Formats: sequence, C-alpha cells, structure tokens
Amino acid sequence: MFAQTPRARHRPCYYTYVGDRYAALATLSPVGIPPMAGFFGKLLLFGAALDAGYAWLAVVAILNSVLSLAVYLRIIVPMYRPSRHATPANRFPAVVWSIALVLMLAIGLAAEPFTNALGA
Repeated sequence: MFAQTPRARHRPCYYTYVGDRYAALATLSPVGIPPMAGFFGKLLLFGAALDAGYAWLAVVAILNSVLSLAVYLRIIVPMYRPSRHATPANRFPAVVWSIALVLMLAIGLAAEPFTNALGA
C-alpha cells in the first residue's frame, strides 16, 4: 500500500495523473462494492461459509470488510484534495486505468460466466 510521510509536502507521483477516479474505483473493489469484481468473490466466500455452518465466520468476515473500507478511504481521500504542486497530467496512466476499470467492471457485472467457466 501507499503511505505519505509527514515530510512530504506535496502529493506523491501516483496521485497526480488524470486517472484518480479510476484508481479510486479499483481501490474500492477489494472492499466488495457491488458492481465491482471483488463483490462477487466475497459473495461466494460468505455464501460458502454460511452453507458450511460457519455463520460466525461470515459475520467476522463482513465486519472485516467494513473495517477495511476505512483503510482504503485513507488512500482515496488524499487523491481528491487539491495539490499546490500539481504536475501536468500524462495520458498513459489514464489509458491504463481505463482499461483496468473496464475489465474489473466486466468481471464484476458478468461474474456468472466466469464462475461457471471455473466450475465454482
């Protein structure tokens, strides 16, 4: 993960490009936000825990997901604060983040064919 030290007076280089909104969406995927790919993985995992009779484990996992949202928000919130030392945006990271976002949403929205192909 990324950290910002107290000595850093400006936003680090990974916060300065156009793809901030895509980075935020990609960061929220492991939390389990519904249209993202991470949601269906967690849904299958929690469902398997409930089917096996481990309801307490599913509750602990859900609480862990909620707590992890706070960790991810500590990364996302600085992305949208204004920077005094903004650098010109490079288009290449925005293109890469756009492709990653499309693939992540495709996997999230069409999770059933992927799970059927994997035999889950």
